[in-house]
Amino acid sequence: APSRRDSLATREILEWEAHEHDAAQISSRARMNKTASKAPDPAAAPAKPATPSKPTRAAGHPLRVELVKPTGRKDWLTAFALLSILLAMTFGFAQFNQTEAVFLVVANFVLPPLWACFDLTPGLTWKGVGPPQRKSMHPYLRGFMTTAAVLGLALPLVFAILGSYPAQGHVYLLVMQIVGERISAALEWNALAAYVCPTLMTAHRVWSSVRWTAKAVGPEVMVAALNFIFWTFNLVYVLGYVNVLPLFRPTARKRD
Repeated sequence: APSRRDSLATREILEWEAHEHDAAQISSRARMNKTASKAPDPAAAPAKPATPSKPTRAAGHPLRVELVKPTGRKDWLTAFALLSILLAMTFGFAQFNQTEAVFLVVANFVLPPLWACFDLTPGLTWKGVGPPQRKSMHPYLRGFMTTAAVLGLALPLVFAILGSYPAQGHVYLLVMQIVGERISAALEWNALAAYVCPTLMTAHRVWSSVRWTAKAVGPEVMVAALNFIFWTFNLVYVLGYVNVLPLFRPTARKRD
């Protein structure tokens, strides 16, 4: 009887050792397969590097205004309301200077609609630089627009309230430009037509800044001179070189 019990115990020990040996082999094989799956296959083709996404039109330059795809919905109600305001401002300006009023009529009521009749930039429109567009602006452009509001509107408005006639005209022109820009944005004109008003109005404001500087006295001279420098830079570089000139390139008329 003792020898039988010993043989059973020995058999159980041998079975347990065999089971442990099989488990160890399975675990070792699993580790080897895992290591082999991580190792690169020399016969496989090398992975292509990730292609960077094509930059958008706004990403080309930090001072470039983003052009977007038209929605197809023209806000005629807003356009007519702004047009009424612009007509009233033009008529009021004509009471003081009829020659400049003629220029304002051409810059706001003649050339922009004429350019809008032609699809010069297919698939691209300009929604302006108002608060809804500020979120997607480059920080440099957002800072530039803030500088324009302070230097071109807030400071001249102070001297306009104090009775400076040149400062009043400067503020008047800037407000008319803003209204004209909102009309083109509401009607989703093509990008070139949308830039007619700001370009012509900025050019006229540069000339008005020269006259303002000549007639200003005291601290007003510094504000007038800074406006001349700022709007000249805006006309030649920001509007002309960065935003308008690229639209005349053949590749710029295609949607990004």
